[in-house]
Amino acid sequence: MALKYILLFLLSAGFCIAANAQSALSGVVSDMGSGKPLSHVTVYIPELQTGTLSNEDGTFTLSSLAPGTFTISFSYVGYKTVIMTVVIDAATPPLQIEMENTGIEGESIVVYGTRNSDPDRTAVNISTMSLAEARERGSYSISDALSKLPGMSQLSTGRGISKPVIRGLYGNRIQTQLLGMRFDNQQWQDEHGLGLTDEGIDRIEIIKGPASIMYGSEAMGGVLNILEEKPSEKDRREQDLSARFFSNTVGGAADYGFRKWRDNKIMRLRLGAISHGDYIDGNGNRVYNSRFDGISGKGTYGFRKTQWYSTNNLMVSFNRFGFLMDSELNRIDTTAPRWSRNFSGPHHQVFFTMVTSQNTIYKGQTQWKVNLGIHSNLRQEQEGGNRISLEMLLNTFSGDAQWIRDISSTSEFTAGIQPMLQLNNNFGSRVIVPNATLAENGIFGYWRKSWNHLVFESGLRFDLKSITAFETSDFTFAEDDAAGKNLLFLSPNGSAGIAYQYAGHFTAKLNVSSGYRAPNLAELYSNGLHEGTLRWEIGDAQMKSENNINAEASVIYETKVFSGSASAYHNQFFNYIYLNPTGEKYYGFDIYRYVQKDAYLQGGELTLDVSPVRIPLDFSAGYSLIRAKTSDDEYLPFIPSDKIGGSLKLNLMEDKHPGETFITLGADYYFSQDRVGQFETPTGDYVLVNLGGGAVIHLTNQIIEVSLICNNLLDAAYYDALSRYKDYGILNPGRDVNLNIRIPF
Repeated sequence: MALKYILLFLLSAGFCIAANAQSALSGVVSDMGSGKPLSHVTVYIPELQTGTLSNEDGTFTLSSLAPGTFTISFSYVGYKTVIMTVVIDAATPPLQIEMENTGIEGESIVVYGTRNSDPDRTAVNISTMSLAEARERGSYSISDALSKLPGMSQLSTGRGISKPVIRGLYGNRIQTQLLGMRFDNQQWQDEHGLGLTDEGIDRIEIIKGPASIMYGSEAMGGVLNILEEKPSEKDRREQDLSARFFSNTVGGAADYGFRKWRDNKIMRLRLGAISHGDYIDGNGNRVYNSRFDGISGKGTYGFRKTQWYSTNNLMVSFNRFGFLMDSELNRIDTTAPRWSRNFSGPHHQVFFTMVTSQNTIYKGQTQWKVNLGIHSNLRQEQEGGNRISLEMLLNTFSGDAQWIRDISSTSEFTAGIQPMLQLNNNFGSRVIVPNATLAENGIFGYWRKSWNHLVFESGLRFDLKSITAFETSDFTFAEDDAAGKNLLFLSPNGSAGIAYQYAGHFTAKLNVSSGYRAPNLAELYSNGLHEGTLRWEIGDAQMKSENNINAEASVIYETKVFSGSASAYHNQFFNYIYLNPTGEKYYGFDIYRYVQKDAYLQGGELTLDVSPVRIPLDFSAGYSLIRAKTSDDEYLPFIPSDKIGGSLKLNLMEDKHPGETFITLGADYYFSQDRVGQFETPTGDYVLVNLGGGAVIHLTNQIIEVSLICNNLLDAAYYDALSRYKDYGILNPGRDVNLNIRIPF
């Protein structure tokens, strides 16, 4: 009850703020070497979701701003991005911004918890991928796009079903933030993909390593923060239409976007659809029933009342994913034409709805943030012939209330509370986890102190989670007293880290943090046949919380033409949960049990970027390595291969239209993976070569953005270590040509 009154008070405070004078921010942007004014520089304050472009004389003005301390960025093609913290009030003087002409543009502002900051001024390892970068890679989904980055992979079941893997961790060990709130669509099952496309997003931020202090449970392996597209410029209306075509699946995707900002009101609309047929492997064989499709819609309405900023979102989607496992082979129609979109065979249907409200109140050096969300995920499994066997509905209610205080110009403190309630119900004839109620609450404090060259961050958090499973039709508990029993999981967590900068080029980071998660419903209560893999899986209602402590060190070195980084980590787990074969059988089916053992994952990543100022050529490379074992020296399952990759990008017409026309050639080498779990098979090494190009076509009053990408150019036949199809002799996709067209208007 106390939480309810706190939330009501914080929300109502937005209506009671006195009419304080609004502030403005102005300045001029110029070239560091020549002093020449720079026009069309993007000036943006992400916390206020407001920005502008500099004028022909380099000047800019942002008006009607709430007073407070904010992070602001200045970005322009061919120049290093400038990120700075500014105190905005009535006395703020005009800014004099000098930008350095360089081939390395640097990172954009990143979000950690509630604060926006320079990625070099936080001890946490955060990387980003923009929508443009994802589409330049010819990606099918968010998981597919992220898998190209060092330290990232995807656990896949064909083209349509995949989930992101951060340093060997996935599912309930990775937290996803969507529309400002925690996202959950029953990630406890390997064949339940993330199910999110890139339509209407600005970028994805990846936090590697435990982030439980700011995000709570299930962030023990990292966080995916999916950030929505920016609002339009003030007093403008912007629209765009995109279409993409994929040769391998004879598929396509299209989306339409609308953005408007007028009278301190922000509106966004994004509608999208995808449709893909069966994919073709590297030997030219069709993988039947690997088709998938979906439709989605997102809308945003935001407003600003002096010092109260509110953004309210609605998202609705419906997706279908065909799947093929050995137990369903006789139900697949292999006579369907190549372009067939028929879903008469086994497939998943997922209905998803999410409503969120993000509210921030600015009062001097204090901010109150109150975010509320509701989302519903209905998952159905049809075994063919339009027969629904599995039907689960997960409803999630979540909140996030935070108080942020600037103690001084160099120090800030955040205190917060994050409650969540989940209701899981079954309606199908087959039940794999029981009906259950899950309640969770966390309280935390976070302190950040900065000096000229040093940043120190620390935090402490306490979480309490309650899980109660109920008697459910067509489900038998493995333990007689499990039904109705309330399970409690309490976990304290902490973090501390430093980031040190030297001479403007060198950054060193050291971070130690802990994380936790309670066992999920499958790990606690499974007791039945997993039809997709013909395993009889049994959970354990006596399981303990899974905890981890991660230590990480990284160094970054940047100059005008060079950027390189190296990071190493050791992630120690206590009571790591995984599925293990018992060697026993039940009615002819192999019995697998969820077990707990201490374990570790350790590894590192290297990145390199070279961009000469006077040569229109960019070179980038990355390498990642990971090792994972239990305390009794057994290999953990589903650990990705080591990989190394590089690409060359030739930028054309840099004198007239910088950054708009390019040709790129890349190759990725995946090492063999023979360090496998007991029920896995080894994977050989392979090379994937990619070729592409893009351009912005300038017409009289219109531009058209076009790119053509060919992935797996040499049509390699290979098995990925994290493909769930490899054990059935099904290869990964072969050559794929992707045409991407975007028309803004």
